[in-house]
Parts: sequence; C-alpha cells; structure tokens
Amino acid sequence: MSQKLKEEWWTFHKENPDVYQLFENLAFEAINKGRKRFSSRTIVELIRWHYDIKTNDVDFKINDHHVPYYARFFMYKHPEHEGFFETRQLKG
Repeated sequence: MSQKLKEEWWTFHKENPDVYQLFENLAFEAINKGRKRFSSRTIVELIRWHYDIKTNDVDFKINDHHVPYYARFFMYKHPEHEGFFETRQLKG
C-alpha cells in the first residue's frame, strides 16, 4: 500500500470519526464474546450492512483499501489486543 492510500485513509478517518468508533465497538464486542482473533474486513462489512451513518461521502463508502489501516489503528490504540487482527506487510 502506498503512502497515498494511508493519507487518504487518514483524511477519511478525520472527516468520519464515527466509522472508527463503530469499528472499535464491534471489535470489542467480538473480544468480549471470547474471540481471540477476528477479521477486520468482516467488521467493515458489518458496518456497511447494518449501519446507516453519515460520512462526508455522498454514497457512504468505506474504501476497501482502508480496512488494513482501521485494523492497525485499533491495535495501535489498544496494544493489549496486538494480533487480534491478522496483518500483512504493506506494500509501497
């Protein structure tokens, strides 16, 4: 992933903090149910499917390229859950 994608995610994140809040809430729901690992992509798909939230995007889209950054940001903010999401080395 390129620096450009990271910057695009960060801009989206700053303009749409409710998306990360939902991501974090769903991650903690899985953790509290005993999950040791979970899919960040599944969480984003749950947000897309179940939640009608406003973003700065007219069509409300979470770019698929944002998913790895949400996972990393969650584990950065909650280092006690490092490894909850599987991550791969980012390209670029």
